[in-house]
Amino acid sequence: MRNSKIVKVLMSSALVASVAVASAMSTAAISNLSQLKDHFVGVTGSFNNWDVTDVELTDADGDGIYEGIVDIPEVTEDMIGDWKVDDVLQPEKYLTFKVRLDKSWDDSWGAYEPENNRTYNSQSNVPVKEAVVGQPLKFNVIFDTTKIDEGYINNKNQTDVLPDDPVDMENIGVTYKIIETVVESSPEPSQPSESSVESSVQSSVQSSVVVASQSSTDTSTVPTGDATSAAALAAIVVASLGVAVVMTKKASAK
Repeated sequence: MRNSKIVKVLMSSALVASVAVASAMSTAAISNLSQLKDHFVGVTGSFNNWDVTDVELTDADGDGIYEGIVDIPEVTEDMIGDWKVDDVLQPEKYLTFKVRLDKSWDDSWGAYEPENNRTYNSQSNVPVKEAVVGQPLKFNVIFDTTKIDEGYINNKNQTDVLPDDPVDMENIGVTYKIIETVVESSPEPSQPSESSVESSVQSSVQSSVVVASQSSTDTSTVPTGDATSAAALAAIVVASLGVAVVMTKKASAK
């Protein structure tokens, strides 16, 4: 019986040891920056309801900087939510995101936490303060494994020694850059200038005067008095309309 108990104790110890070793190996797999290429590096956030449809970040040139573009056609109210720092709720509400490996929360990076001195597995999301409800938003997420997060640098004393390169996994920098998009507006229809309107009015008046003049000398078919009166009346109407157009343009300009 005693031997049996000893065997059971040894087996239990071996099991605990194997779990500890496996856990250490798992941590070691991502503590080496060069091994990040063996994992899917992505970003998820309130823009996709923290879904597994992570936007992939890639390091095409192998410089240690992973990047990817989050393109939101229209920011909705659901995307703007609570924001915490060191697990303390802040008064502001923002669109937020995090970088993580293999679409899992085992290994993730967020905003710098002063209390825990880390970005790795930070409980603080990265806020995108430029997000506006109803507007499109496009930004480039930058996961820079060659730089320490700015929050870490700002929180250190000048006498403290910063980690050597490569950067400690605990403080990898997670930032973003807004991509400006130009919205083309349709050109407004051209409006005639005051000078062109006045010129048109003058031409109309002159034409009416010429017609009236010609009518007064042509007595073959229409009585002179009637033709002259009709032409003069037409000239007055055209001139009145022209003056009204000019006055309206000047009033609208003021």
